[in-house]
Amino acid sequence: MRAAPPLNALRAFEAAARHLSLTKAAHELNVTPSAISHQIHGLETLLGVELFERRARSIALTPAGELLHPGVQTGLLYIREAVANIQSARQERILVVSTPPVSPQNGWRRDCTGSPAATPRLTRASPPRSTTPISQPMASTSQCAICQSIRAPTRRW
Repeated sequence: MRAAPPLNALRAFEAAARHLSLTKAAHELNVTPSAISHQIHGLETLLGVELFERRARSIALTPAGELLHPGVQTGLLYIREAVANIQSARQERILVVSTPPVSPQNGWRRDCTGSPAATPRLTRASPPRSTTPISQPMASTSQCAICQSIRAPTRRW
């Protein structure tokens, strides 16, 4: 089985093929045009085909380059999407609710009596910036630490 081409060479090829310019590809990837040229030359050597037709002041895809470009472009898109999915999954969604010392008890009861599956994770932040994380879904107001703390505060304001 053949080794996969280096990712940097594929990135250089994709950018150059999209822009049809080594200079624009180099600018996008923050490297020199010479580096792009070397990456593409290495890829062409590895594959045993020419991917670009080099002209005086421009480049054009060869038939082999036209075959390769859509697959590389799609593959890099999948990689970017996979990385974005991981990054967004790592970001925990926390709702921070800040309340004044006197807060509307009824409003809290209504918010906290939803179905257990639909109840968001809440963090209560009130002076002096104490936080109470609720990580389990709340089935009723009697189990809701936020509602209990509003009805029976542990500290006088």
